[in-house]
Amino acid sequence: LGFQFSHAVLGIGAVILVSNAMSGMWGVVTVDFIQVAIIMIGIPIAAIAAVTHAPDLTLGALLATPFVPAGMGSRAVFLITPFLFSISVSYDAFIRYQSARTASIAKWACILSGVIVIAISFCAAVIGAAGRRTFPGATDSGVLPRSRRPPAIASMR
Repeated sequence: LGFQFSHAVLGIGAVILVSNAMSGMWGVVTVDFIQVAIIMIGIPIAAIAAVTHAPDLTLGALLATPFVPAGMGSRAVFLITPFLFSISVSYDAFIRYQSARTASIAKWACILSGVIVIAISFCAAVIGAAGRRTFPGATDSGVLPRSRRPPAIASMR
């Protein structure tokens, strides 16, 4: 939208802070619900679109594409493992556990959340693998910013 990155981050942070302070846990739950709904709908749609638009993408080619970039295996473990262990004891997660109606609901919500994260992570990996096939010259972090514009949209520029 043309904002400087630092101004955008500060502005969004201020909106989130004020919103959470004024709305309490119901406001947080409402925003969480909207965000999760967008993620659960948007990322699988993006994965389907990426697979259908990737050139010559077969199941074998998709599975042969490395989901972790070469040489990044140990780094990925050291980045992902602390995240997995720290998320369950973070303050925001603790408040959500405490806000659950019962301990059983809190437990099953955590299990369902884990399943959702695994499914969405798989879809994100499929997007990356399809992106590598579509843009073979792109760097690992440069696949998502690229796009193939349909001829009608490209000619409008």
